[in-house]
Amino acid sequence: MKQARIILPHLTQKGARVEPRVEYRFLEWITDSFGGCTTSQGFGYWCNPVDGKRFREPVTIVDIAMEETLVASARLMDIAKTFKDEADQVCVYVCHVSGEIEFVE
Repeated sequence: MKQARIILPHLTQKGARVEPRVEYRFLEWITDSFGGCTTSQGFGYWCNPVDGKRFREPVTIVDIAMEETLVASARLMDIAKTFKDEADQVCVYVCHVSGEIEFVE
């Protein structure tokens, strides 16, 4: 097994709080898909490339032990894409088991 990571922002594009039940549902999906995960709380810092505005936002960092298979990778991407849409995100950070980083837009 190897480690993958997905970062779940707590704020929508408009600055509203993502409902805790939304995050909880995604953590359940991750647990059902991969057998479990470990979460920690942190802050994401980023700069808008269009206007240079800087942001600091609370996030949940989700570490997942998973096999490096196409099925597992596809499921991780499905989770990230669905969270992006349901939580009204510009993108979601994913670190694949290969170590490759992707901003899911």
